[in-house]
Amino acid sequence: MALEHIVLQRLSRSEYNGPIEVKSRSEENAVDGVAYSIFEQAKQQFNRSASKRFGFFDAEAENKQLIGLINNWQAEQINFASFSAKALLCLQQLLDFSETPFNATLLFAHETLLGQHYLYCLWLPMAEVILTGDDLEPYRTEAVEAHKVHYGLRLHLDAWKDEDSPKYLTQIASRGSKDLAEAFTGFSNFKEGVDLGEQTKEFLQIIEEYADEMPEDEGRQMKTLVLDYCVERDKVGSPVLLDEISEQISDEKPQQFAEFVTAKQHNPDKEIYTDRASLKRYMRYFGRDTSMSISFSAERFGKDITYDPASGSLRIHQLPKSLKVQLSGHHDKTE
Repeated sequence: MALEHIVLQRLSRSEYNGPIEVKSRSEENAVDGVAYSIFEQAKQQFNRSASKRFGFFDAEAENKQLIGLINNWQAEQINFASFSAKALLCLQQLLDFSETPFNATLLFAHETLLGQHYLYCLWLPMAEVILTGDDLEPYRTEAVEAHKVHYGLRLHLDAWKDEDSPKYLTQIASRGSKDLAEAFTGFSNFKEGVDLGEQTKEFLQIIEEYADEMPEDEGRQMKTLVLDYCVERDKVGSPVLLDEISEQISDEKPQQFAEFVTAKQHNPDKEIYTDRASLKRYMRYFGRDTSMSISFSAERFGKDITYDPASGSLRIHQLPKSLKVQLSGHHDKTE
């Protein structure tokens, strides 16, 4: 892993519908300095975000300035610092149509990982902090909140060359400020290419079908193994690798699960990005209102937890020990 280039730029608007202030840097930051630490923390947050969407550049987008700048940088017509400064101005032009105040550092980075090249553009908010000097006199300054990525873009440069790839572009666009999100999406030309919810739903259904062909206990263990693997991959922002999980399921037939899945998929793919919310719903049942909250593992449903749709009642046959203690105490008080 190597960080090839990194530049920090700055955009801010102090008041509603006010002018945008730009602080542009003409030289790259040191790839082994503090900027590197900011990048690593921000990248980790980007990878772990449940808001990531996967897609490609929209060929029908009106504003294609970013694509042109990337092409110019790749062709060595401009250097990376110049690319980031010009990209910053492109984003500013779109933000001029927004109204929401903001204060952000734009981090542009080029990273090489396992021989593959990635371009990042991450929007990191600024926060006012109070520090003290050696004389213990407090003063105000600003800090980059690298653990928060409100908007972000990652381009897999190598996969971009494959025109048939629907997921070489990854984007985060916070829903907190609609006008800022629209400006960033317009800047990125992002178009969603993978419906994570539908892809995850299909994958989970295939897992169920595979488990149905196994003895009940073995099927349950297999589903737990696959789901735990999916959750761990999701935590680090990595796709489910069918060949890898297939080998973990069976040493004797290491490709059987992978072959079963790809044969059932509508669009066969050995790498599957999963939707975190869909995984949670599959693994647990949960619901709440103003006076009650219920949550339990999906494995218990139909066994010691049953549901009668006619009466709308839920029957629990095995209560947690801590709940029994609370209920026993309440029973004693009422007698």
